[in-house]
Amino acid sequence: MSSLHLVGTAIEPVAAPAKEARNKLRAAWISFFGRIVAQVIGATATLALGILLAGRLRSVTLEAAVPGGTGAAGASGLTLALLDVREAFARYDRDGDGLLFPAELPPAVWQALRAADSDADGALSKDELYEARERARGRPAR
Repeated sequence: MSSLHLVGTAIEPVAAPAKEARNKLRAAWISFFGRIVAQVIGATATLALGILLAGRLRSVTLEAAVPGGTGAAGASGLTLALLDVREAFARYDRDGDGLLFPAELPPAVWQALRAADSDADGALSKDELYEARERARGRPAR
C-alpha cells in the first residue's frame, strides 16, 4: 500500500518499499534480458557474415583466374592454386562428359587454363586441372 507524505507544500503518494523493490528488480531483469538478446543478435550477425565471407573466399571461380575476369588476382599461380575444380566442372561442363572443351568455356578462361591440357587433346579433364592446381600450390602432382 502506498501512503501520503507531505513534500514541500503538496501531498504526494509514495510507493511502498516492497513495490519499489519489485520495480527495481523488474527493471534489472529487463535490462539483463535486453543485453542477452543484443548479444545473441550480434553473434548471429557475425556468424552469418563469416559464413558468407568464407563462402566467397573458398569458391574462386574460373573468371577470377583470367586477366580481365571478375577477380583482381589475374592469371596467377596463386589463383589457380585456389581453383575449386568441382565447382568449375559443375558450372561449365554442360554435357556432363567430365571434360571441359573450349566451346564450353569463355575464351579468356580457356586461354588461361589451356596450359593445363597436359595430353594436348584439346580438352581439360578433372585430373589435368587437379594436377595443374597442385603444381601451382607447389606440391607434386598426384
